[in-house]
Amino acid sequence: AARWMQPSTPPPPSKDSFLYEQFEELNPEGWEIYKQPSGLDERAEDRENLPETYYEDMMNGATEDWIDVHVHGKYGRSVAGRPVYEKSFKREFHVASEPLIPMNSSAHTVLIGMDFGRTPAAVMGQRDWRGRLNALDALYVENIGLDNFLKLHLKPLLNERFPHCKYLVVGDPAGWAKSQLSEKNAYDVLKEHGFAAVPAPTNDVDKRLQAVESLLGQQVDGGPMWRFAPETTSKGMKKLIAGFDGGYRYKRRTDGTYEVTPQKNSFSHLADAAQYLALGVNLEASAASVKARPVEPVRHVWA
Repeated sequence: AARWMQPSTPPPPSKDSFLYEQFEELNPEGWEIYKQPSGLDERAEDRENLPETYYEDMMNGATEDWIDVHVHGKYGRSVAGRPVYEKSFKREFHVASEPLIPMNSSAHTVLIGMDFGRTPAAVMGQRDWRGRLNALDALYVENIGLDNFLKLHLKPLLNERFPHCKYLVVGDPAGWAKSQLSEKNAYDVLKEHGFAAVPAPTNDVDKRLQAVESLLGQQVDGGPMWRFAPETTSKGMKKLIAGFDGGYRYKRRTDGTYEVTPQKNSFSHLADAAQYLALGVNLEASAASVKARPVEPVRHVWA
């Protein structure tokens, strides 16, 4: 009888694990991760040493979560909460395998969904000639005010990535509120930096989530309506995708049920910005009174 040896490599850990945090979020210098393809993939290793239907037999009667880990080599589902987009976002479908090339001219607008607060976040998107929404890049910075976020981080990124485009910020409606320490609100600060900006039409969480899921659920010629640039694009893009892929979640209660609104965590800032971007896709055409425009390039950035 033929004999085979079961591979000794353990399955991937859960998204709550130390390893996930280190490799997928912190990514320390000098650390590298190598991911095996699914056991059903033609590139799978050691198939010649296994029974012909080894992985198919493993899948019989197993749950989708178990199959994702033990057959497809994906991280295990977080036990701390339920992913907000677990039914609508599929990494292998929505995330592009190659870099997304922006339409970089003054005739094209980069929409910027923006969340304010002490961890400001921005998701940059653009409609392509086929009508698809391309999430081209994402940016978030912890413990910083909006003025420095724009001056030291966002404007240099825009000038580097999309130097010839116009920009339209679609932001958190709460940004209209004046600060207790200043007469300026977030939109005043954006205007001072040369940005055309409008508040999202709603801050209702359900409507924001519906806008995102509507785009995720649509297709163009068999591909996604909303495409995401690869994780290798930037630290922000990696964080955004990780949030869509389970980090942005409904917190699990002690009785096993879940909260009805998404948890505020390290993924929620970019998730909120992405929601304003999704709302802004429809807002762009109707915002004729607020014309998208370029911003003055940053000549010098001091640390």
